[in-house]
Amino acid sequence: MKKMILGAVIGAIIVLLFIFFGGGKYVSKLGVETESVGKRLQKVEKRMKKGAKEAQKKVGKTATSVKKSVEKTTDKVQKKVESATEKVNKFID
Repeated sequence: MKKMILGAVIGAIIVLLFIFFGGGKYVSKLGVETESVGKRLQKVEKRMKKGAKEAQKKVGKTATSVKKSVEKTTDKVQKKVESATEKVNKFID
């Protein structure tokens, strides 16, 4: 209990000293700097989102072209397997 009261008293003293020595100026300057950082962060965020969308489009196009290529190759292989199967069946008969 003593520690709580001592902590509250020390906290009150620190707040009073902060106000007495011009804490308002520091807080207002901190606010302006925080706003400036926020604006810069918004610009970076916009660039990141734009880059992510572009990357997503490119990946989608690449995936589509790979899928088409695999389908063509699969069709060719399937036809060759069928042809070989027919030749084997003719040879066996």
